[in-house]
Formats: sequence, structure tokens, C-alpha cells
Amino acid sequence: MSSEIAIPSHDAPASKAAVVLPRGLTWFRSLPAACSPWSDDGSCDIAFMSYEMLSIYSLCFRTSDAGEGFFISFRSQFKAHEDNINSVAFPVSFHKSPVDRVFITCGNDRFIRLWSFNSNTYEMGKQTCLRQDVIPNTCAACNFSGRLCVLAASLTGHVVVWEPTNRHVGSSLLVKKLEKDVSTSCTWMPPDCDSTILLGVVGFKSGDVCSFSYGCSDISSDASLNVLFRIHAHDFDICSLVPVQFFEDGICYLATSGRDSYVKVWSMTDAKCKYTNRFRFHQKGSGNPQESTVQCKAWISLAATGESSSSPPSTPRLLAFDPKGGFYTINSIEKPKLCESPSSSQHHSSVVFSLLAVPQSPKLFVSFGMDSQIIVWKCEHNDWHTLRPVASHVCMSSKISSISQGFGACSPLAVGLSEGCVLLLRNVAPPAPNSPISMTRLSPLPPSGNAIGITALAWHPDPQFENLLAIGSSKGHVDVVDVTRPQKRGRTFNLLEGCVYRVVWGPRLFNASKEEGEEIVTEDSSRLFVYAICKGSVFLLLSSNKPLVNLGSMFTTLLTHSSDVKLADIAFRQLGEESTYSWLIGLGSVNGAVNLFGLSRRKESIIPLSRVFIHKKCINSMAWSRHPDKYLLAVGSNHPFITIIDATDSAMQESPMETPTQLTNCLATLEGHGNRITGLDWSPHDHDLVLSGSFDCTATVWRVGLGTSAPIASYRNHFSRIFACAWSSNLPDFVFTGEEFGYLVGWHPSAQDAKAPPSSRKHRQPGPLIPTNELDEVQVVFDEKPQEPILTISEKQNRFDASSSKKLSLLPSLFTTPSATSCSIPVLTNAPPIRIQSRFSIVIDFVSFIKGISIPVDRIMPEFDLLHASSCGEGRRRLIQFVENEALRHFSATSSGANRQSRLDAYLSLLLWLGRADVVAESCVETQHMPFWLMWALELMLKGSTSRSNIGCLVEGDSVKTDIEADDFLQHKVLQLRDVCNEYNRAATLLVSAGRTAYAVRLLLSRGRAKEALLLFRLRLSPSANPTLLLDCLHLLAERLSHTGLPNSALAFLAAGQFDRAADSVRSAVSSSDPPLDHIVSLWTSSFILPDDELIDFKLAYYCVIYATNMTIEDERKQFLIQWKAVLREGSISEYLLNCAAFLLLTEWSGVVTLPKQQLAQIARDRQPSLDETFCVTNVVVDFGVACLTDASAPLEKSLETLREYHPTTHTTLLERLTLKKERSSIPFAFTKICTIIQK
Repeated sequence: MSSEIAIPSHDAPASKAAVVLPRGLTWFRSLPAACSPWSDDGSCDIAFMSYEMLSIYSLCFRTSDAGEGFFISFRSQFKAHEDNINSVAFPVSFHKSPVDRVFITCGNDRFIRLWSFNSNTYEMGKQTCLRQDVIPNTCAACNFSGRLCVLAASLTGHVVVWEPTNRHVGSSLLVKKLEKDVSTSCTWMPPDCDSTILLGVVGFKSGDVCSFSYGCSDISSDASLNVLFRIHAHDFDICSLVPVQFFEDGICYLATSGRDSYVKVWSMTDAKCKYTNRFRFHQKGSGNPQESTVQCKAWISLAATGESSSSPPSTPRLLAFDPKGGFYTINSIEKPKLCESPSSSQHHSSVVFSLLAVPQSPKLFVSFGMDSQIIVWKCEHNDWHTLRPVASHVCMSSKISSISQGFGACSPLAVGLSEGCVLLLRNVAPPAPNSPISMTRLSPLPPSGNAIGITALAWHPDPQFENLLAIGSSKGHVDVVDVTRPQKRGRTFNLLEGCVYRVVWGPRLFNASKEEGEEIVTEDSSRLFVYAICKGSVFLLLSSNKPLVNLGSMFTTLLTHSSDVKLADIAFRQLGEESTYSWLIGLGSVNGAVNLFGLSRRKESIIPLSRVFIHKKCINSMAWSRHPDKYLLAVGSNHPFITIIDATDSAMQESPMETPTQLTNCLATLEGHGNRITGLDWSPHDHDLVLSGSFDCTATVWRVGLGTSAPIASYRNHFSRIFACAWSSNLPDFVFTGEEFGYLVGWHPSAQDAKAPPSSRKHRQPGPLIPTNELDEVQVVFDEKPQEPILTISEKQNRFDASSSKKLSLLPSLFTTPSATSCSIPVLTNAPPIRIQSRFSIVIDFVSFIKGISIPVDRIMPEFDLLHASSCGEGRRRLIQFVENEALRHFSATSSGANRQSRLDAYLSLLLWLGRADVVAESCVETQHMPFWLMWALELMLKGSTSRSNIGCLVEGDSVKTDIEADDFLQHKVLQLRDVCNEYNRAATLLVSAGRTAYAVRLLLSRGRAKEALLLFRLRLSPSANPTLLLDCLHLLAERLSHTGLPNSALAFLAAGQFDRAADSVRSAVSSSDPPLDHIVSLWTSSFILPDDELIDFKLAYYCVIYATNMTIEDERKQFLIQWKAVLREGSISEYLLNCAAFLLLTEWSGVVTLPKQQLAQIARDRQPSLDETFCVTNVVVDFGVACLTDASAPLEKSLETLREYHPTTHTTLLERLTLKKERSSIPFAFTKICTIIQK
């Protein structure tokens, strides 16, 4: 029988989970779990709460190939309340009344909800919301005379009775306050056969127990609920309240357990204790934050055995777990007896928080332990002293932060948790009878007062050492754990004082381990070592009792770009004997670059191979494929896409190149996720499949191939961000994904309906988070002072209007250029033959503006004058005019709107920055706007001098005052505006009025106001006198605008002198899937920024050839190539490649070929692999150009063979064109030799 249960969806394909290991139930709750009655088909539902989430599992008895037996399978999970769930309960049937498949929950959001089974899942049928001071903390339900009665008790001592299905009483609710204490547990007691009155019991945090009667005749009257007795049953919280028939008198008794370690039995007739026993309990103090919640109090869980009063007195009536996880039976005569479970590894090793008796079952019981286990027990042949575990399930005790699957077929799955533990899971497969998941818990970290999470895991790849597991923690611990040996938690650890983001096994590098006297982790000569990524560097673990070796400085000497030195990830791939290198090393940087290195076999030296710069954000995950013949590296970053780098050619080259190859293309780009990529893993069974996890709450399986890469399966039922993923080592069609909330999911890619991830930054589950049916309103009846109940959840309303609460920008018109206002189109009469869209043309204009090249005045933007001061005074006049216009815009907006005061402040501040104190004084009188800070500013500016309205007089002197006399009044007012009111612009205006503009600029910089600081600098300070301050303004502005897109990011980088970053921002504005014309525009713009960059020059010609190949009319193709050649430098790579393209793609062509001086062969490796016709033809053109320069025809022959195989018609046309040119003797001398090779 298949255990996969589909979660229904409304508008999106469903995701199916085969195995779900949930977050464990909420600790120290009296009713955290519930169980439905055993059905005729041999199953029941188990529901338990985990904070605001509810997990529902099915306990089944089935027969399979492995035999017959019980097993637990996942049914569904959902968010039951907007806040934490406090209790869950299935109704208990009294007088053999039929019970519908429903359950009740209550939560901190003040709701009590009724959930009904419908179409293989549970949906909310009815709900009621209590008033604000009544928060239900526990609940119980029963079916009495065909009526569903819900009992709830609150944090303030209120008792709530609700009959959601009783039509005679309407939709009423009874609320009555019994105690001024927090209720912890409640239950309904079984009534007499002829009784119409229910007995309810509520337990409180103080240890008191209160019993009351409820008359079902009239719920609208508070007289229906009468208190029977109150007793002080325990010294601490009530853990369990269980109705039980204990003696032969046939009377129902109440069994209670408290955190004082006592179990007691009370008579419901005289409220006297009939039985008592105390379990021994001693809790030692611990520094582990995960154990601090025990509070040195016991927790005892109880369940009734269901034995009737006619059974012998020695028959156990209660089952109990002591505070250490011991299982006991309790009768009315003797002390509790410890159950002698048969030899089995399934048992609890610590506190059990809930023990459930499955109603109407063959004596089945379910226990939930602190050790993250759910165990099902069965009493066979009435032998209560040898309860046998028949099924079990594993839970996660905290958030999942890392996953690692061993390489062997039987290797365990290691799961790192945020509490500092590692779970080793075996047999994690779709549930079946007699095949439980086994779990081993490791605590490899030392005790600490702070929470320490396991953030990185890696199994040793050698089967000889498959028991070694490398770990890294959030506090910098790095170690190797032998999972077959006991862990010594008190020993010394290697600390890096930072979060460890990755641990991997790799070979010896830089001869760093050849130190005498070192204790090596493994003993073989070809041993592997543990490398860790922490604090932007790579560290090597040589010994468990020696400090880690920092290899960051050694890698830095091998990097060709200084911006790559801050490292984020590392990955190793062992090569075969046929390769020059023994290992490939992938090194990811924070800036998004990936550097590939080879470990030489002979000299054991590290050789730089290539640098791939596609990602522009931090690298999060890298994984090498397990393909025997291909060396593919999957790379994920903070971008929502994955790149596949093919390093096969680099690994197989016989001699290393002089300089590493610079690449901006890859084998494939996997696009579809909506947020950053956090985990990658290749399939060990099908080497073309890669698994990815993302912060968009989805996981996807991709099939990677040349020109055929695409998603094939996507799992969308995670509730939170995915932190880790792994492929099963023994099941080809089974993967694992772990999310932040603590759910570990195993799913079959072939069973998923969705193929691709949804295009959203954070995917929400199909349908609402709280599945709702049609809701009924509930009327509430209180016995206290009437108070209007809250019946519905109203939408959140802002306390203030957005227009009045949001800080007003002083310069709203600066850097607000739309990202795209037009489209690039081809214009064959132009040179170059394109009309560039505005966001790129603005960048080109600014480059010309910086270089002093004249451009039309109407194309000079205010940002140009702000970012770059021209030598003439015209630019300064334009900037001042712009500031005046900005001030007038603020003033014109004061006639209406809620921001009048802020608009006037902005208007007057800009005038003071311009030195117009007299105008400000007149405006204050006219507008009747005279705030205190403005009066101080006017006094400071007018004291001793008149306003300076002349443009030339605005700039303060070149000599900067370093020693300024103390001015306590000014300092006090500036600090008041800055720190108390957060009015940085006003504080800066005060400093400007006092003649301290440099301090005002520094104040604005310290608060991140980059454009205001730069404007103030341009207006009042001299660049020659303050060069450092100007650079600070430009660099801060560049960082602020770096993620705003074109043209703003490129303009800021250019002004700060960061030309490489400016070119990168221009090129990153176009994705790999965009049409060739967009790439041409981007590269043409980049060539203005970096005119001598050979890679940009090559890529520009490359995409021009692709676009020309797509043209079907030869005259247009000819005109396109001619117009491009007219604007390219003579002797450049781009001009040479366009000549090669014209020669191969045009029937008639004549011209002079100038060979470039640059090395084209190495640059030409940066091409997009594809089997598309245009790319195949372009590759022939490029390889033709390389062959003419180097006489190396092997790449050209390979390209021609690919073209002939996949596009034979185009191949034939190309050969016919060359034959015709040979007959006409129109082949240039430089092309003659290679053309002969092609024709052969």
C-alpha cells in the first residue's frame, strides 16, 4: 500500500511527500497531542502541535511483502493558528455515541477551532474567538447524547463551554471564571448512564484541581455550570488529568499527576485521595540552553489502560512514564511496576511529555518523548508488564541547519540541528510495516550557556573511513567525529570565533600538513583533511588538539582579482589517472566569483585554471557532479539562479596556461527559483540530475545537459526557508530537504505534479495557510460584566497615515530615473546599427561627460553635475538651478497634503544650503512657519554677516578649520536634533549656518545620507581642499546605489572611479536568456567604460555574429556587419571576428583583413555552450578566426562536425559559399590555409 498522501491544492499542482519527519511537539504542555478512535479499517489519526503548526499522522495496521505490522505515515501539516497552539483534542465518545472525524484546537490568538475530515485532509469547519483577556490554554471534547461538547480553560482561570454542533442552543458560548490562576489541563469525566449532566475537571498551575457540573439543557445561562469542589492536589503544575475506573465500586475516579513527581487518584464523590505514589526525581543543573526549560521539576504522563472495574484488583489501571523515561504500570494495591520491554532499541531515554491511549484499539498507546521519538506500544495477551513497541517515528527537536548523506549504500543521513545536536538517521524510506526509522543522537559540542547550532556537516568520502563526520558550528567549532565511539563533550575544541559555513574533505594543499609531530586525523598516506570556511577565509584542520591553519593568505596569492579574496565556499573533486591534475578545487567568493584550481600530480602545486564571474552576489553552495567523464560544478548564490560550470576541458589540458581563463559563460543557467539558493546536491545514481533548495520554500530537481537543461520536479509544501538538501544514497528516486522550521521531508521527484518552481520570492502553500470552510458566527455569553466579544479578525490598520509618518526626502528627484524607458531596436542606417535604450544611453553620456566630450545640453542630467564637477562654471550653475527648482517643488506642495510642515522645512533647508538667509526670513514671516531649529539657523547665519546669494561666495575657504572653538549651545542643539529627534537634515543645516559645512557633511555620511552629503559638498566645499571627504561621499553613494539597477548604479561607480564595478553592473543588467541585441547594447556600453578590455571586445563581436546569423536577408546582414565595422577600432579582436563572419556568412565579400595582436585563443574560450543553429555557426566563425591566427585547426574541426551533425543544411551552405569564393579567387591570404582544411 502506498504511503504517499497528496495534499490538496486549489490553483497549483500538488506536492507529495513520502516521508515527513516533523518538528517535535511543544514541550511541557498537558495536552500537546491527541488520537482519534481506532477505525474499522485498522487505522487512526494522531495529531500533535508544534508551536503554531499542526502535524497529523496516520497509525495503520497493514500487510506487505515484509509481513504484517503497524507503521506511522504522514497525512498532512498546516498552520492551525496565527499564534502558538496551546492544545489539541479529539472528542471522546460517551454512551457509545457515534463520533465524527473531528478534532479541536485552541491557540494564543484566542480562537477555538473545530476541524473536520474532508477529502483525505482536515479543514476548519467552525471557530469562535474569545474576548481579549480570555486566551484558551487547554481544551477537551466529548460526544454526549449526539452533541459535541467542547471544554476549554484559559490563562486567566476562565472555563469555556462550546457546543458547535448543537442546533437547539444556537451558536452560544458559555464563559465563567473559576480561579485567578493559569489553567494547565482539563478533561470531561464519563457520566452515569441515565445522567444528563457532564462533569468537567480543570487543573491549574498552582496544583489545584477544580471540578464542576455542566447541565446541557441551557447553555445561555451561567447557572448551567456549577462548581462541585476545589482541592489542592499537587504542589506544582498539573501534568495530566485522566478518568479511570480504579476500584470495584464501578465509580469513575480521577487520576492526576503533577510536577512534584506525585501520581494521585481522587474520588469524584467525596474529593478524597484514594491512592498516591511519588516517583524519585533528581535533576542536575546543566549549562545546555536546551535543557534549561526543565526548571528542576518533574513531568509525569499518564494514560488509562481501559480495564473495567470488574477486572481483578491487581490489573493495572494506569500507565505512567517517570521523569527519566521509565515505563510503569499502576494498580490500586501495589507500587508502580516497571514494564519489562522485550529486547528492542525503541525506548525513551528522557522525559515523555504525552502518553495517549488509542480509543477502541487493540490496547495501543502512543508516547511522545523529549528524545524526539514517537513510539507506539501494544499490550499483548493482557501481559501489561511486557509492553512491546510495535511502531515508531522520529521528530526534529529544533531547526534544521545542515544535512549530509553518506556515500555508502547503507550510510546514515546526518542532520545538524540548531540546538547543537546531530541526528544519524537510518532506513529513512517510505513507511512500511516492521521498518521503523532508527535514530542516533550525537552531542559533539561542549556544554555552553549560549545556543550553538551545527551549521555544516560532511561525511568522509572514502569507504574505509565512512564513520568519520566533519562538523562545523555557529560559534566556530570545527572537528571530526567518529560516530561509532562515545563523544567526549568536555575536551578542547578548535574555535574560529565565527560561524562555520562549510566543512569539506580534501587533499593536502600548500604542504601545510607536513609538520613533524602532528596528530593526523586519518592514518593513510593519501589521507584527506577537513577544510572549513569561516570569516571569509579557508581553514585547515590538522589535528583535534591543534589550532586550525589559515590558508586564506596562500589562496590570495593565486587569485587574479583582489576583490575575490573574501571567500565563501570551497569544493573538491578527485580526478582520474588520465588527467594532469589529481584534484579540482572550486573556490567561491563573497563577490560572486568562482575560481577553479588544479592540484598538480607531480609537484603537488596549485595551478589557477579559470575564473568564472557570472554571479554578482555571495556564493552559498557549490557541488561537483559525480559523472565519471565530466567535471561539472553547480554553483548557487544569493541570486535566484544556478550556474553549471563545465571544467572538463580545464582538467584535461596537458599544460597550464600562463594566465587563468576569464569566463562569463557556463554550460547552463538554471532559472526558476524566486530567492537565494541555499543547497545543492548531485544525484549519485543519474549523474545529470541536480537537486536545489532555496529560500523561496521550494526544492527542485533539474536535468542538466547541453541545450536541454530544465526542471523536472519541484516540491512546494515546505512552510519555511529550505536550509539544506541531499540525495538518497540507496534510493535513486528519493531526496531529502530540510527547512528552517524543523521539518525534514523525503519525497520522490517522479511523483511530483509540479515540474518547475513558482516564480515568487517566497512560495506559499497551495490554498490558504489555515484551510477554512464556511464559518459560523458564535454568540458569547459571560457571567461577568458584559463585554462585546471579538468575533472576527479585523485587518491590521496603521496607527498613522503613511504620508505623514514616512520621512520626507530632501531631494526626491535625484536618482529616480526609471530602470527602462525604451527598448533597443536595430537601425541599419546608423553606426552602430542600433538605437540604444535610455538606461544604457545615459551611462554612455555620463562617460562622455567625465571625459570632457561635448554632449547636447538636454541630455545632461542633474546627476551628472552632482557626481562630477566640470572644469567650467556652467555645471555649477546648473546644479544650483536644480536645487532651487527642488526647493520650489517642496514649496508648491505645501498648499495641500499632510506633509506641509515637512515640505516647508525641506524648502527652507535647501535655501539655507544656498545661503539665502534673507529669503528664508521673509518666507518664515509669510508662511507663519517658525520652528525653533530654523530660528537658531537664521541667527547663526545672519550673526555678523549678510546672506551670501552670490554663487561664487557659497564655497567656503580652502583652509579647513581643524580647531574650532567650543560652542556648547550649538553642540547641544545639534545633538538634540540628531540623537533625540533623528532630524539629520536639520542638524546639518544648523552646522551649515554656523559655517561648519565639513562637519555637516560628515554627520550626513554617518547617518547614510549619501546624496544629501554629496550635494552639500558640491554647493559649499572645495574638492581640492577636501579630497578625502569627497571620496567618502562618492564611495558611500556607490554602495547605496549598487543594487538599484541601471543607470544609477553605473553612474555612482563611475563617479567613484570604480570602472570595473560599473562595467559589471552594466553587463549584469542583461541575463543570459535575454535576446542577443540586448547583450550587444550592454557590451557596447561596457566598451565605453573599459575601452581596452579584450574580453568585452570579444563578447561584443561574438553577439554581433549571433545576431547577424539570425538575419535571413543577406543584404541586411551585410549592412549590419559593415556598420559595426565602421565604429570598431582597426586591428581589434572585434573587427577581426566581424571580418571572419563577413567572409563565412556573405556570398560576396572583399576586404582587407588586419590580424589582431591580442591572444584570441584563450579569450575565445568564454562562450555559451549550445546546440542552437546560430550558436553553432558562431562557434565556427570564432574557431575559424582562432585557427587563422594559431594554425590550430582541432577546435574548428570539432565545431564543423557539430554543425554538420545537428544542422546539415547550414553546413552544406557554408561549404558551397567557400567553394564559390575559391573559384572566384576571392579568399584573402590570411584565410587561405584554413579554408583548404575546411573544404577537406
